[in-house]
Amino acid sequence: MSVNEWDVASGDHQDARSSYVALANDEPTPNPLGDDGQLPSTSLNDSGQPPAKGPRQSRLSDGRVSARSSGAELDRASMHEHAVEKGSTMQTFLWESFSLMFGGTQLGFAMGQMGWFWGTFWLLFSGVATWISGHLLGRLCINHHCDTYPELGEKAFGRAGRNMVTVCQWFGYFFVGVVQVAALGSSYVQTFADVPALNSICQNAFMIIGALVLVPFLQIPSFTGFGQLALFSASIAVFGTFIYLGEIARNGKYTDVCYDRYTAPSIMANIANMAFTYGGHGTFPEQVREMKDPNDFFRGFDILYGIAMPFYTVCALVSFWAFGNMNSANYIENLMDNNIVKVNLYLSLLSGLPIIVLGQVVILLQLEIPAGILPTDWWVNRSQNEGQLATFLRSTKLSPVMIRFFFRTFYIGVLLLLAEMLDDAGLGTIVSISGAIGLAAMTYWLPFVFALKLDWEEVRMAHHCESRNVIFFRQTTSPPSQYKSKPGLVAWYSLLAFGGIFISVTGVVFNVIDLAEGSFQLFTEVSCQENAEFWGNDMWKSTVPVDSRAYHVLVVGCCQNGTTCGD
Repeated sequence: MSVNEWDVASGDHQDARSSYVALANDEPTPNPLGDDGQLPSTSLNDSGQPPAKGPRQSRLSDGRVSARSSGAELDRASMHEHAVEKGSTMQTFLWESFSLMFGGTQLGFAMGQMGWFWGTFWLLFSGVATWISGHLLGRLCINHHCDTYPELGEKAFGRAGRNMVTVCQWFGYFFVGVVQVAALGSSYVQTFADVPALNSICQNAFMIIGALVLVPFLQIPSFTGFGQLALFSASIAVFGTFIYLGEIARNGKYTDVCYDRYTAPSIMANIANMAFTYGGHGTFPEQVREMKDPNDFFRGFDILYGIAMPFYTVCALVSFWAFGNMNSANYIENLMDNNIVKVNLYLSLLSGLPIIVLGQVVILLQLEIPAGILPTDWWVNRSQNEGQLATFLRSTKLSPVMIRFFFRTFYIGVLLLLAEMLDDAGLGTIVSISGAIGLAAMTYWLPFVFALKLDWEEVRMAHHCESRNVIFFRQTTSPPSQYKSKPGLVAWYSLLAFGGIFISVTGVVFNVIDLAEGSFQLFTEVSCQENAEFWGNDMWKSTVPVDSRAYHVLVVGCCQNGTTCGD
């Protein structure tokens, strides 16, 4: 049986491969403990990264892969072998995660709904909490041999933990996908506003066009295949950020701008909106699964935050200074319609598509792998899964490519249907709700909760072994030092978890209230240019024209009445 990428991470290729051969033949295998008689640590006292050397257990059936293994386990081993041979590198992880989470230009909207103090506070909290939670997530997945986020949830809390994480992933990435399809329509309207043959097409029609263009990109099976596309998307995202900041530097702040038109409910409702910006965590376990060396995750993650956080801070503060409470959920709306902005829009038409797909792949693989449609298979179905659906799909003789095409095209159709249905509800509100239920949970507090649960179990096990004088720890008089918890660290993790739960709860409650009190209608397009304005055309003039839509929506509606801020 083949070696998997977790064994490669230890640096012992030949030893690990020999161990797999022994396991396949049901021969005795070496003791998983090292020379010091201790298990690989995952305790709270760790540095946050697993040991780079030493024997590692396979993630398959607690280290045993034999002729008696289930088809699902053999499928899993096959994917691990593929990761060793053709898996993604640290650079691929960096580009993909940067594309997924880089949304510095989106932070202006959240700041506009929270003001200087609370916006800055939650920005800093988010940076610290999500950096720590990212390291925890990587450590837990590697040390506990979990391929997916739901598996980690099951490791910590059984079936209930798996179900909870699955719900979070679906609410997070599925509804973010709905918003992104709707945003495609807005982007097309803004891009082709000056093209005679296209400027009469409204947003809802452009959503359909955007969804059709999205279909080919969605056929890329897994994260590994997005390397160069993700680099392109990340580069365009950085370019767009410089355009955004450059326009502010050239024009300054709006002629009429306000900074105090926010309320306690708007603050509570939009903290979760920041979770959209830090939304890559929900895919980290699946990305680690596909890496040649999973330990590269930690270095890539640190580089990711080292690049992203300065951009986030600058974008959040500068955009709030320039646009105040008038920051739009679609950041392009705050700019002027000029050539450089149009260049960014044209480039974003393509660069934004891989970003949308990256968020959906984690959900699609959840459904496809159990059905025997492996991301490593193209024309021949090599799955050995014995499940009814997997068996049926193999009996159809359809290639994995064809099954993926039909299924993922149908999936895009569902996203499009919901985008058309909820367009009038407001992109910012939907993002906040999906962020609160899904992305905030997976990013802000689930890693801390799982770490406290799993690490505490190891501490308790160590003390139990000590009390019974078990040979497992070579009859030591006290548990190994790495199994001793630090009360201060427990309190710190608990505090951060509480802050994350607060974001989730308040985000759901206040956004649902806001949605219920609104007057939106299903399948209704209020304006042909809904979320597709160029407010800067009027707001950057020396005097804002009183007969302009910008004056009525932003100056009167937002700054005077406080009712249309962010619309």
